[in-house]
Amino acid sequence: MPAGRHAERDYVLGTLLGEFLGLRWRRVVSDALQTRIALEGSDRRLILPDILLAIENDLWLTPRSMPARPLDSWDAGAALPEAVLVSPNLPVIYGDARIKFALSGTEIRLPIDIFGSAFFMLTRYEEVASPVEDLHGRFPGSESLAHREGFLRRPIVNEYVEVLWSAMKRLWPSLKRKVRQATSFVTCDVDEPYLASSRSFKTLLRQAGGDVLKRRNLVSASRRALGYAGARLGTYRWDPANTFDWMMDVNERAGNAMAFYFIADKTVPGLDGSAEIQDPFVLSLMGRIHERGHEIGLHGSYETYLDEGQLQRELGLLRSAMTRAAVEQADIGTRQHFLRWRTPITARALNNTGLTYDTTLGYADSPGFRCGTCYSFHLFDLATSETLTLQERPLIAMESSVISDQYQGLGYGQKAKQLLNDLKYRSLKFNGEFVLLWHNSHFLTAEDHKLYLGSLEPNRS
Repeated sequence: MPAGRHAERDYVLGTLLGEFLGLRWRRVVSDALQTRIALEGSDRRLILPDILLAIENDLWLTPRSMPARPLDSWDAGAALPEAVLVSPNLPVIYGDARIKFALSGTEIRLPIDIFGSAFFMLTRYEEVASPVEDLHGRFPGSESLAHREGFLRRPIVNEYVEVLWSAMKRLWPSLKRKVRQATSFVTCDVDEPYLASSRSFKTLLRQAGGDVLKRRNLVSASRRALGYAGARLGTYRWDPANTFDWMMDVNERAGNAMAFYFIADKTVPGLDGSAEIQDPFVLSLMGRIHERGHEIGLHGSYETYLDEGQLQRELGLLRSAMTRAAVEQADIGTRQHFLRWRTPITARALNNTGLTYDTTLGYADSPGFRCGTCYSFHLFDLATSETLTLQERPLIAMESSVISDQYQGLGYGQKAKQLLNDLKYRSLKFNGEFVLLWHNSHFLTAEDHKLYLGSLEPNRS
C-alpha cells in the first residue's frame, strides 16, 4: 500500500483480512498509488484503487472527504458471479470509475477502494466528517450515506469482503478462509422491569386512559390495571412488562441465548426507568436469568454516552447488584440507552471502562446495517488513530424502529414482518449475527407477541 495513515491501514487490513477472513497478512509500503495484494511465492496480483486513506491531511475528517454523490455502482455479479451478494449491482463508496474490471492470467483489477470504503463504514467516519444530531444527540439514520444512497439494509462491507475473497480465490485457489456460523443474538433492554403504571395510580389513570381513548385498546388498559393491583399485593406476576420468563422460554426453544441490559443509575430521572438496580425484584430477575444460562449486561443511562466517569460508576453498581444476586459473569457487554452515541467519544469511554463489547450501533429511526456489517469487529478511535479492545456487535433491528409511528411506522402487518425477515436473512446469508432488540415492556398486545415469535422462526428468505 502507499505510505501514510499506517494505523488506519493496519486497522482495516486487520479487520477485513484478519478478523473477517482469518488470513495472515503483512503490509508493505510501496511507491505505487494503488493497493496491490500478492501471495508470497506467486507472481499474480490483485489491484485496487487507494482513495480514502490517501486523502490529504487538511481534508481528513472534513465534509470535503465525503464520497461524491450520487455514488457509482458496479455490476459485481456479472464480473464475479461466485461472490455472495444481496444484489449484483454494488454501490461504490470510494472507487475509480476509470478502472475497468480486468481479469487476466496473472492479474485482477477491481474498481472499488474496498479497504477505504470499509474503513468509512466500520469507523462511522461520516459521523465525524459531517455530523448531524437529532433531538437525543444521535446521528440519525435518515442522514446517513447508506440511507440516502439506498443501501442501509445491505451489509455492504460484507459484500465488499465477498468481492475481495472471490477475486483472491480466482488468483489463488488454495486459499482457505475462516469458517463462520450464522447466529441470532436476541437482546432486551430492561428500561422498565415493571411498568411505571404499576407503581403510581396517577400514572395508571393517564396511561390506561390513553389505551382506551387514543389507542382503543381495552385489553392493554385492563392489563395495566391488573399489574397495578398485583403490585399493591406485593407481586409483579401480572405486570405487563414482566415478560422475562416467556421471552427466555421461546428463545430457548429457538436455540437462542439472550442478553438483558440493565440500567444501573439515573442521570435523567424520567428517562432512565423507574426501578432501582438493587430492587429485590430486579435482583431476583438477574439470578433467574443467570440460572437459565443467559447474559446480563449494562444499559448505560441517558447521559453516559459522553461521561466515562458515570459509565465506570454504573458498571460498579451493576457488578455489585450481580454479586448480591449470586451472578458470576466475568465479561460484561453493553448498550447505550436511547441508542445515544457520539463517534468516537462513546467508544473510547466504553473501552476505557473495561466493558467487553458494545451493541449500540444501529439507528433508532432506520433498521439496517449502520456499520455495513453483520460481523462483530473491534472499534477504532478516529481521534487517536487507535484500535480499541472493545468489540462492536452491531444492532440490526429494534422493534420500535419498525413498529412505531415515530420511526418506520410499519405497525404489525406484513411489511413489518417482511422487513425483519429480510434483515435476518441478509445477516445469516453471510454467516453473520442477526442482532435483535425487543424490550420486555413492548408486549402489551397479542400482535407484539406474534411479530416477536415470527422474528425467531428459522429464516426461509
